[in-house]
Amino acid sequence: MTRTTVTIPGELELFLEGAVEAGAFSSKSQVVETAVDAAYEDEYMRALAALFLYQSEKLAPQDAFELADAEDQQIRAILADKLEIEPEEEIPNQDILDSIYEGFSTTIEDDS
Repeated sequence: MTRTTVTIPGELELFLEGAVEAGAFSSKSQVVETAVDAAYEDEYMRALAALFLYQSEKLAPQDAFELADAEDQQIRAILADKLEIEPEEEIPNQDILDSIYEGFSTTIEDDS
């Protein structure tokens, strides 16, 4: 695990203390980790983060796909388009790309 320092408003600090003192969490870090995990469960948030990290050149396209880990076919298709990945490119998870493009073509056919 890595350590990250965050600044939070006083009322959230009180919440952290209260949640730990009440026994709901073992530490303030666990409260924050739970909140971040909840945000990570949102496919749109993961896709947005992955796309931003790709655009800021912190992730390669295939790594961004893996981070996004989206099940929603529309999100996957949009991400495939934005990351400019073509099915013929060699990447570690070709089956994932194939399913993304398959979902994209299905979405286009459904809209017609």
